[in-house]
Amino acid sequence: MLTIPLKTSDSHFTLFRLIALPSQISPDKFFKYSVDYAFFALQHSRRSYLLLTEADYSRCDKGSITICPAETAVYSSQSLKGESSLFFQTENANRLCRRKLVFQHRTPFLQRYGELWVYCFPEQQQITPRCAQDNKQVFRTLSLTGNGLLHNATGCSITSDAFQIFPELHGTTQTKMDAPILHLPDNITVITDFELQRLIDIQPLEIQKRCDIQERVTVSLQTYDVESLLHTRQISLLQEKRTNYVIIITTSLCAFIIFGILCFNLYSHSRYGRNCVCKTDEATNSSINHPEPGSAQGET
Repeated sequence: MLTIPLKTSDSHFTLFRLIALPSQISPDKFFKYSVDYAFFALQHSRRSYLLLTEADYSRCDKGSITICPAETAVYSSQSLKGESSLFFQTENANRLCRRKLVFQHRTPFLQRYGELWVYCFPEQQQITPRCAQDNKQVFRTLSLTGNGLLHNATGCSITSDAFQIFPELHGTTQTKMDAPILHLPDNITVITDFELQRLIDIQPLEIQKRCDIQERVTVSLQTYDVESLLHTRQISLLQEKRTNYVIIITTSLCAFIIFGILCFNLYSHSRYGRNCVCKTDEATNSSINHPEPGSAQGET
């Protein structure tokens, strides 16, 4: 039995592989989108799309045309998910996609796709491509950092202090039927300016302790969830405000009690002084009205 797949106009998609590269926001902090699907397929009419995981893609028949079983749902372009919002560059991509904050990211990333090499260098890398040109070996030195693409480097050997790339060697002439399509979106900001300033200022106690321990032992990759860090920062600010309110109320209450005690003491002392003056006056009047007996007899 021969099984022949049938294709309709609405079942033809262009398949893309999703590559999430980290973006640097400070010398030791990087942001990265966390994607759940490794492949994004867009219908030719751009009205529908579907998402595939690595497991889904492994069940497809690869060739000049990739044929996949109809086991996943086809979504409308109006129903966006995190991966599709990144492709269509919508404004709510930051809300639909999970983001991670990565500390001490130092490992370079290189991956070949067709005639291109996609690279991500957190630190400046000095590479030396060695390419064959007109039966000669041509050397040159490049200094690269950040994210980018290397063109026409499949036949070159590239070396650096951190990695090495071997050339693709062929002894025969080959013809490529169709070239891979590489979609390069515009530079999308991973975070807003408000979030950037808050995350740069974040130094939670538990993260600081962990960083101190990691620096003593070894410098390793640290990844934290962005939404959790922002939530923790907001709770810390609220607790500081509440603490300030408690201190103000407690100080005011103590000052009022001390002031009341001082007023009561002043009132008690003034009342006691008036009683003493009254008793002294009464004693003087009694002495004048009742003279001593010896003085009376002398006058007689």
